Amino acid sequence: MDPITDIVETMKITGAMCLRLEATAPWSLRRHGQNSEPLSTEMNSEGLTDYACLGMVSRGSCYLKIEGESKPTSLGGGDCFLLAPDVSCALSDTPYTVQTTSVEEMINHGRTQSVWSIGGGGASTTITFGLFRFKRAAIMPLSMLLPRLILVREDQTRTLALNSTIQLLNGEMSGQRIGWSVAVTRLTDLLLINMIRA
Repeated sequence: MDPITDIVETMKITGAMCLRLEATAPWSLRRHGQNSEPLSTEMNSEGLTDYACLGMVSRGSCYLKIEGESKPTSLGGGDCFLLAPDVSCALSDTPYTVQTTSVEEMINHGRTQSVWSIGGGGASTTITFGLFRFKRAAIMPLSMLLPRLILVREDQTRTLALNSTIQLLNGEMSGQRIGWSVAVTRLTDLLLINMIRA
């Protein structure tokens, strides 16, 4: 069995959510590690879960600052990132913007709506997010198998495939047609595989 298959088989995905963030400067979004907030109103019967966060910047730019690292990472249109479970970080329009909201608020909003707008009305940035819940028992193996951050720049060949898959996933989540839950599971696996391959 190849290493990517090992990782995917180890992951126990129990839910997924897609949401488009429309942010205008100044704005800041904070993600706290060790989150156990469910992505739906129903708690999964298998136990506590955590999530990985995948994002694609489709317009504008922003900065990603991971806790424990000295310098933020600049992100532009077409860039994709995958944050492993339990990683604390902040996304913002500049490296100096004070925290204004949290990913937990975004999750609560995403339960009922697929677009979330934040910020002060300045320069705009659009980010499509995919949040993937994992059974808590899978978090430790994942933390050993995955780096804290996987970054795919816009000029890398896999970005087009990632963008197409994110759009498909967003359509399945918002439409919820017959078979949508199975489609979401398969597309989630495909997204994670493409990010790890990159």
